[in-house]
Amino acid sequence: MKRAFQPTEEPATVGAIRAQGWQAALKRLLTPNSCGVALRTFVVLALSFVALSGWIVALQASDEALSDAAVMGLARASSRYHDATPPAQVAGTDHAASDLTPVRLRLAEKSTVALGPISRISEFVYVNTTGQPVVLLVGLALTAREQTQWAARRVGNIRLLTWVTRHQRYVLAGDANTRGLVQTADIMTLR
Repeated sequence: MKRAFQPTEEPATVGAIRAQGWQAALKRLLTPNSCGVALRTFVVLALSFVALSGWIVALQASDEALSDAAVMGLARASSRYHDATPPAQVAGTDHAASDLTPVRLRLAEKSTVALGPISRISEFVYVNTTGQPVVLLVGLALTAREQTQWAARRVGNIRLLTWVTRHQRYVLAGDANTRGLVQTADIMTLR
């Protein structure tokens, strides 16, 4: 009769857990039993969710970071293209760069800017016929709400036009008196 009823592990009491220490309690939780497997699965899923959420947040550039990068990019471009002679067109067109020739803007530069450890944005510098630069920044915006109409802000003499479409955040920066700036935003939001 004793062989038919072998002893089983009874649930541990709080006093027993305290007596054995936290390492023994953790070891008991990680042993393969139905409760331990469910708990381990839950912990793994929760940690995976936290890691994925952190990765998504780290990939995206915030509004403030993108606006700051646009102001800095415009300052760099203004120091390079301060004369009335616009630069030659960049060789080879990029599929990400918009064709802005209808508003008389030519692509002068394209680059990738790092805003964080893993956050990258695309920077496009356009120059109008009078040599004034316009900077377009495009960054990933997976969690941002769709905003197909542009919104304008001013930072001193700089005008920033921003919008979000198709999980991409756009910032168009230029001097407030730059010809074609608002038209460019209108054309790009209609696409």
